[in-house]
Amino acid sequence: MVAPELEKEGVADVAMALLFLSYGRAPFAITKLEYTSNESPKKETQLRWHQRPRDIANFTRWMSSDVERHLNWQILSLQASLDDLLNSPIL
Repeated sequence: MVAPELEKEGVADVAMALLFLSYGRAPFAITKLEYTSNESPKKETQLRWHQRPRDIANFTRWMSSDVERHLNWQILSLQASLDDLLNSPIL
């Protein structure tokens, strides 16, 4: 909780901006490809690509601590542009 006198001067806004700049601009380490099967409308068939939802997040957190650098991950679909797919070295 921020003290009211500090909030008036914008210290909380500056702190949030600094947090975003330190973590938000980290490079992508891994991209997880979201694919679905159009032949079966069942939800469980469409979610086979996401059986372990925290796998890439946990691996990226471990890798960040190992290389001592902030890293991000993302999920992209097959309809994503080529530039988006080339953002990370591992797909």
